[in-house]
Amino acid sequence: MDKYTNYLFAQGPKAMTQICTWINKKNTCEMPFSADCHNVDSYMKIFNTQDFVEADNFFTTEAINVWECGPGYDMTMDNFYCKLTIHNQHDDELKSCETQVLDNFNHDFNCKYANQYVSCVTNVYQKYCGIAAAKFGCNWAEVAMKVDVPQCNNTLPVC
Repeated sequence: MDKYTNYLFAQGPKAMTQICTWINKKNTCEMPFSADCHNVDSYMKIFNTQDFVEADNFFTTEAINVWECGPGYDMTMDNFYCKLTIHNQHDDELKSCETQVLDNFNHDFNCKYANQYVSCVTNVYQKYCGIAAAKFGCNWAEVAMKVDVPQCNNTLPVC
């Protein structure tokens, strides 16, 4: 992630546009297979790992990348520097949101934990970048929860 954010910082928004070109081409190429392959089990096979969390991180990151370069592109570009600043300087707060939701789901299953995660990420973005960025953070976190716990999709907040 450091190389990615460093590249984006150095090159600015044009780098995100270029990355999105690559991601969208990759996504178009993979689209016929995504129904069969876009899941954590497949990512465990692709990366030859038994580590569910590692595979899930790749799976979730892929979904976020597709959102940021697709339906969320304008919002991503509008919040480009905020996103980079938060991931570069306040990643510990985002990791805390992630750790909390994982700990909660490891104890029992309740969709309120997905909502708490979305709220936590939204609050981090609002704290450092304001209301518009909070909406980006909310959508970004929802993408993660929608792929990680799809059974909670109907309970997630409206961003």
